[in-house]
Amino acid sequence: MKRKNRGILLIVTGLLLSFSAAAMFGAYEYQAEIAGDNAELLLTNLRVELQRDAVEQHIETIREEVVGEIPKATLNGYALIGELDIPTIGLELPVLDNWSYDLLQIAPCRYSGSIEGQNLILLGHNYKRHFAPLKKLVSGDEVLFSAIDGTIYTFEVREIEILKKTQLEELTSSDYDLTLFTCTNGGYSRHVIRCSLKNHF
Repeated sequence: MKRKNRGILLIVTGLLLSFSAAAMFGAYEYQAEIAGDNAELLLTNLRVELQRDAVEQHIETIREEVVGEIPKATLNGYALIGELDIPTIGLELPVLDNWSYDLLQIAPCRYSGSIEGQNLILLGHNYKRHFAPLKKLVSGDEVLFSAIDGTIYTFEVREIEILKKTQLEELTSSDYDLTLFTCTNGGYSRHVIRCSLKNHF
């Protein structure tokens, strides 16, 4: 009888654990969808705003001691520095000027650096409509960044690497013009895409 009760207890425990795992995965997927919707809405609003003559009233220059001037537009209370477009993976996203965990729920953010300083680093969550598709990029793929001032920069993927979370110096000390990164599945490491500038106009 005890053996039967123990078997029932194990089955019930297994079912509870399976249910908990499914619930956690469902919550993550829901959060990822919301983040994708947030980015899409903000990008649409940004494009509309940039088509209006009044956009000049939204553009301001931030002078930073090291990276120089970063044009940005303030929209819906968010400061944006431009739009990221990666044709090979169908990714089009707005880019926020500063990063925080709350802002990453909206869109990818500037982690550090600038276009002008040739050391721009962008961070995004590993959501399927944010930076999860970065893992599909290969060397030679094009990455476009449209700055708020209208300048379009074309980059080429040159190197792909996986870094540990603790490798902050390796992340920020590269000679590449643009770096994109996100967490790997599980969040233990970072998927890092290094890009070189091809041209701008």
